[in-house]
Amino acid sequence: MSLHVDLLKLASLLVNREPKKPKQASLRRAVSTAYCGKFHMLIDSASKHFIGVGNGKATHRNVLKRAFQHGTMKQASKAFFSGSPPTVIHPKLRSVTLDDLKYVAEAFVDLMDARHDADYNLGRRFVKSDANKLVERAHEARRRWENVWKTNEGAAYMIALLHLRNFPK
Repeated sequence: MSLHVDLLKLASLLVNREPKKPKQASLRRAVSTAYCGKFHMLIDSASKHFIGVGNGKATHRNVLKRAFQHGTMKQASKAFFSGSPPTVIHPKLRSVTLDDLKYVAEAFVDLMDARHDADYNLGRRFVKSDANKLVERAHEARRRWENVWKTNEGAAYMIALLHLRNFPK
């Protein structure tokens, strides 16, 4: 099983750990873990897409995974869910029309923002229903990603996740 699948399962366990009065620590870890699952899902897909999955390629995939940066991935995701990715990545990709890809990109940004609050904003109090919605959003993004990651638009998104800032609009 993949790390991202295990992380998403763990996020679900954490959000439901205390059924009646969930602790902030459990809810915060659930939100943070859901984001980590989403992050690892994207970099795992990209490394498999660009390097391949054959024997002897795991080392190269792991090196590529280290090149992804959270900030660049957020910037790329915003460009894709707003429908205005750089056309130089894929000349025919004037705007993103795939609802699943837009969902994945927007969920990444939402989960990253929530993860930041969960890890650093002690003034924010999480409630179980909100944490559960975020965890479910990560699961739904995973399901939708399966529909698009092997498409040309999915490939363009993965390229942007790796290096958007060096592409002109």
